[in-house]
Amino acid sequence: VAPASDSGAVAAHESSTASSSNPVGPAAKDQLARTLVRQNIITMQPYVPILPFEVLSKQLGRAPEEIVKLDANENPYGPSPKVLEAL
Repeated sequence: VAPASDSGAVAAHESSTASSSNPVGPAAKDQLARTLVRQNIITMQPYVPILPFEVLSKQLGRAPEEIVKLDANENPYGPSPKVLEAL
């Protein structure tokens, strides 16, 4: 560990060694990813989160207790007894 007075020199050394030790550019990284990750994973669409419950309630103009959301695998009954047993 370098003394506190050498912190500027350490930061300069770290930034110079980081760029020289990793000369791989974006195209090479993309090619490497394509060899390590299956094509169907690479082409997957990103996850689009559902609307938060509060936002949905306002959009529908309904009280939150009038809404039961089931679009994101919610379940008003909780986990099955078999799942609880397995856990």
